[in-house]
Amino acid sequence: MADIQTIWDTQAAVGDYAVLDGSLLSGSDVQTAVFISLFTDRVADINDDLPDATNTTRLDRRGWWADTGQLYPIGSRLYLLDRRKAPLSVERDAINYANEALQWMLDDQIVARFDVQAKFVKPNQIRMTVIAYRQDGSVVSKISEELW
Repeated sequence: MADIQTIWDTQAAVGDYAVLDGSLLSGSDVQTAVFISLFTDRVADINDDLPDATNTTRLDRRGWWADTGQLYPIGSRLYLLDRRKAPLSVERDAINYANEALQWMLDDQIVARFDVQAKFVKPNQIRMTVIAYRQDGSVVSKISEELW
């Protein structure tokens, strides 16, 4: 059975289910898994600088409480880049955070590889492109979204 198809609303910066004629659409399983992996907040590492400048107590680190100690916590740490202004480090960190969030799909052999690119557009805006490839080298999913 296919997953419910998830779409990303760039303007509102939220994910939603795809609906047609009042029914939930299914399919695009890999794309949905990529959206969830990238745009769900992973628990911040204890040494991460939080974007809202709070201290790093357990309650301030976002994520899902059940992810603590898991091999593959759900989501990414992309939200940590929300207030960063330096283009070079933002691009590098965005790529690293995306690869970290998508690693489970490689380990589980859902995809063979990812090409991840991040381009600083202007302060508080980055364009991220993620291409997922099947084992035969064909593209299974391509996502290009503006963050923030």
